[in-house]
Amino acid sequence: MTSKRWAAALLASSSLVLVSCGEPAPHKQPSSSLPAGATLPHSGVRPPAEVVSRFYHWYLKEVYLHEPSVEAEGPRLTLAKDGHYQLDPTRHQDFLQKAGYFSPRFYANEAPVFRRCTQQLRQVSAKQAAEAGGFAGDFVKGPACDFLRWMVWTGGQGESVNTVKIKKTTLLADSAVVVVALGDSASGAAYEYSYPSVTLVQEKGEWKISRITIAFPATPNGL
Repeated sequence: MTSKRWAAALLASSSLVLVSCGEPAPHKQPSSSLPAGATLPHSGVRPPAEVVSRFYHWYLKEVYLHEPSVEAEGPRLTLAKDGHYQLDPTRHQDFLQKAGYFSPRFYANEAPVFRRCTQQLRQVSAKQAAEAGGFAGDFVKGPACDFLRWMVWTGGQGESVNTVKIKKTTLLADSAVVVVALGDSASGAAYEYSYPSVTLVQEKGEWKISRITIAFPATPNGL
C-alpha cells in the first residue's frame, strides 16, 4: 500500500472511531436525598432549599404574628346568618396567589381539610360557644379543625420563632421535599422549635410550594 493510501485509510479509521463513540447519553437524575443546602443541576433555577429558606425568612419577618397572619395561613372563621360558624377562604386564597411562593396545588391539598372542618362547624352554634366562653373549634369532635388552633406553617401558638435552618433536601422524579428546623435566636443555636416538611413541585421552570406539614422535636425544646 502506498503511503498516500495508508494515510487515507488511517484517517478513515480514526473518523470511524470518533463517530462511533459520539456524545455520551444524558444521565438521568435519580431520586436522592441531598445534604442541607445542596443544589439541583438546573442552571438559572433556584433550588428547592433556597426557595424554602427565602420563604420562611420572609414569612417569619413579614407575616408570622402580624395582625393578618391568621387569615394568610388559613380560612377566616365567620358567623353565618343562621347562627352557625363557617370558613371563608377568600383572603387566604388571595394571599397564596400574591405571595409568589405557592403552587395552585397548595390550596387544592388544603380544600378537603377545610370542607371536613366546615361540616363539623355546622354543628356548633354561636350561642353554644358564647355560653361556654370557648372557641368554636373547641366544640368540634376529632381533629377536623385542629388547624384553627395554631399557626400551621410553624406549629406555633405565638412563640418567638426567627431562625431558619435547612436540614435535608430530597429530590424525587417531579417534586422535592425540604425539611426545615425553625428556632429562636434568643434560645441558642441548639434550640429547634419545629420541623416543617415542605413539598415543592416545578411549574414553568420554578419550584413552588404544594404542601407544608409540621413535626416537633422528640425532646422538649429540641435539646
